[in-house]
Amino acid sequence: MNLLSIAWLAPIIMAWNQIRQFGSRLLTALFVDGHVSGLLADEIHIHLWKEWKPVPLGKRRHDTLWEPIKALNGAASPVVCASYQGALLFRKGWRFVLWTPSEGSATLRCMRGNVDYAAFIAESATRLYRLRDGEAADHFAKPQLGGFHVTRFQGESGRGKEGVFGRGPSRAEPDTNASPGSAAPVSLTGVGTGLVPLHTIYPLVSRTADDIGQNQQLTALQKHYIDPALTELMREVEAWAEGVTWMRERAIPHRRGVLLHGPSGTGKSSLARAIAEHHQIPMMIVDLATMCDHDVPDLLTRCRSPHMVLFEDIDNIFHGRESQVTRGMEDRLSFDAFLNLLSGVQSIEGFIVGTTNHLELMDPALIRAGRFDRKIEVPLLSAEGRRQVAERILKGCDAGILRELLEREEDQPAANFENKCIQAALGWYWESRHNTPTT
Repeated sequence: MNLLSIAWLAPIIMAWNQIRQFGSRLLTALFVDGHVSGLLADEIHIHLWKEWKPVPLGKRRHDTLWEPIKALNGAASPVVCASYQGALLFRKGWRFVLWTPSEGSATLRCMRGNVDYAAFIAESATRLYRLRDGEAADHFAKPQLGGFHVTRFQGESGRGKEGVFGRGPSRAEPDTNASPGSAAPVSLTGVGTGLVPLHTIYPLVSRTADDIGQNQQLTALQKHYIDPALTELMREVEAWAEGVTWMRERAIPHRRGVLLHGPSGTGKSSLARAIAEHHQIPMMIVDLATMCDHDVPDLLTRCRSPHMVLFEDIDNIFHGRESQVTRGMEDRLSFDAFLNLLSGVQSIEGFIVGTTNHLELMDPALIRAGRFDRKIEVPLLSAEGRRQVAERILKGCDAGILRELLEREEDQPAANFENKCIQAALGWYWESRHNTPTT
């Protein structure tokens, strides 16, 4: 076959190209396309599922998750959710938008004359900023903390093949104690609040979101003994949460840093979590061991006030200024980068909590105003603390077990004593069940 025998194809190919170009111009004239990423993509995706109705298109997919169910007294049960693969068409009345989520971003298509793309983005941005009605766009309102939930930031070395959030290192912890509607990012109770992974926001099948989660019986602070010496930390968090407007008016960063120190097992991290849950402050746990200097900008974009940011066991990462991470220099976080993260040209905002078992290993540069502003010791569990913990766990058990524990034990880390109480309570429970005659 020579070239002359296929020359007739050339006009057809040219005509087809012209048709494609015309079709592309026509689509541009009829539709407005935009690329959306980051928190704005999360906000739009959540809003569409909550306020708009999906029009079934594409292949349907059903997934099953094991979740605690309130109607079953918190017992786990399979929960079926549904989604559609590919582009999602949403409608609200006679308004339609085409939404195509991907890893870390999405494409939004609006038909001209049907949905105003610019107005849609502006509405989404306003919701994201959480502004009050009529408030100027450059002035922050008192933050609506948005409910307690826990997320985890992991650096490049800690990332799996598929990040929970699609955008990479943020990882979410399931929070079975969260209240309905608070963000539990690997479950379905997080729809509409906080940072929620795009691919887990599915409508439920024969189950409501309000029925997912644990029945809350004790408040966050009732589950923990707060030593009177730690009321100072409670006041710090309250002052920080209430001071956002005062600080913004003076161009003062809305941040406060506290370093909790004390023996291992005294409950430093659980104390921070309890206080965050009590005040309904979102919490982010930063895994410093997985980070390198290149992860710092990504972390800065995610740690924005209002958040409690927790750096656990800093003494496991730095002895003085020496990194204890065994990876190569380019693959680990440098001390200078950590300092800049706390108080550099671009630094984290929020309530910053660090924990350490060895205060003597902390470099003085960390423990100064503007970084960790205050050091607070978390003491061993006192006699009063042991009494409150034992009475909570051994409630209804043999009084002799409670009395023996309180008389025998001395001041010790809270985790140690709590575990002894749990074992004593379980021992009593199984013994009482064994001795109960069956009918």
